Amino acid sequence: MADMTVRDVATELAVNPETIKRLLQGGRLDGYKVGNRWRVTKDALDAYKGKSKNVQPPSGGDTEEGIENG
Repeated sequence: MADMTVRDVATELAVNPETIKRLLQGGRLDGYKVGNRWRVTKDALDAYKGKSKNVQPPSGGDTEEGIENG
């Protein structure tokens, strides 16, 4: 399989391509540039997916404990 474009990665993760560009520019997703276009290897995408599964959501807010019945 060839390396993936920003659009390919965005489709795979069901996010906007601009989100992928921000992740790449910020170093949170590994990639490389060919000219002015980003490419992402399947291994890099798999590593990112593995990291994002281990991220805990912020505490508080959307728990049932904070909802009043009435």
